[in-house]
Amino acid sequence: MHVGIPQAPVEKRESLLLDVATLSFGGQTLRFFSDDPEVRFLVREPHTLFLKQNDARADCEVACAYGDATPSPAAADFDSGGIWELRLLPEGIEEVCFYTATAAGSRIPMIRLTLDADVSSVQLVHAAIRGDDRTISIGYPVDEYLMARLLGRSGGIILHACALLQDDEALVFMGHSGAGKSTMTALAEAAGAEVMSDDRTIIRVDDGVVMAWGTPWHGTYSKGSPISKPVKGIFLLVKADIDAVAPFEGARGFQEMLVRLIQPTVSRAEQHSSFATLERVMRLAAIAELRFQPSPAAYALALDYARSAW
Repeated sequence: MHVGIPQAPVEKRESLLLDVATLSFGGQTLRFFSDDPEVRFLVREPHTLFLKQNDARADCEVACAYGDATPSPAAADFDSGGIWELRLLPEGIEEVCFYTATAAGSRIPMIRLTLDADVSSVQLVHAAIRGDDRTISIGYPVDEYLMARLLGRSGGIILHACALLQDDEALVFMGHSGAGKSTMTALAEAAGAEVMSDDRTIIRVDDGVVMAWGTPWHGTYSKGSPISKPVKGIFLLVKADIDAVAPFEGARGFQEMLVRLIQPTVSRAEQHSSFATLERVMRLAAIAELRFQPSPAAYALALDYARSAW
């Protein structure tokens, strides 16, 4: 059965099949719709928690259709290594093609996005995969890519980090894959913290306050919350034989956050905006390295440091 977005607040549900899907991340809103009445949008948990009413203002309208997702014949301006390609077309139009691997080891185009110059209007073409099924699943990579672009234009960033809510304030733990974000998430949850995100965290500076926003993207536990809370501390996770906190000196905090940005390097203006956000975060938040063992004491140490340092 096809359903529209309910008028009451969205309850936690494993999945919804919608005519139109409007989702908000970090204060930016995407709306997925189609002129084809047979196209429906599948939204799974935890994405269901990020749904908004369809009359909400959308920062980006994504018009979706099934068809041929083959990209333009021009050479790609950027290739991620076989996963997606970017082509810069005339009049500021951008084309992004996402590929899927085949059993034979080749790749085929699965989703093609055509973005206007200000990323407010997007055309999405999805390749047919299951006969007459015209269901489009909402999620990675499309929503994360578009949100990274929108946030880059509005003063936000996506950090490769988990965010944990304790006593109405957020602790953010950043690190590449394997650094211990999932471990820290489990430790914090055992200590009574709420998981805002366990792998990707949106950071914004609003009215001089560094804010963390939860996301539904990636992570071992696939947990996420749409809430936002002030950041009490940001920590780089480093596995060690002891628990210790070492404040960053000079520009190291900026550098460590920079290499953990989930930010497409397409627009120079978006890059400059991201750098400016990082500089503001450096001035306004406690940022340090957390050397830790996988024990509750490590999370307690980070919490005590953040409370005393800021």
